[in-house]
Amino acid sequence: MTLSELYKGLEQHDWFHTMSDSREVYSRGQSEWRRLQYAAAGLGVPDLFTEYSKHVFSGPAFGTPKHPKPEMPPEVAK
Repeated sequence: MTLSELYKGLEQHDWFHTMSDSREVYSRGQSEWRRLQYAAAGLGVPDLFTEYSKHVFSGPAFGTPKHPKPEMPPEVAK
């Protein structure tokens, strides 16, 4: 997975899958969550996953100030 694929995955992930009544939706969301988390660690940007999560789970609905959405880091040639 590339850095841009990871970032796109973070944007498209169903961050609220744990709220679903569907076991299938929950399981698929958990698998995707782990895949994104491991990909971030493997690419050396675990903070990107953490900061994106903080962005999603903040704001008026959570009674907190909105955490800024992290920018996509530039691709690093390997």
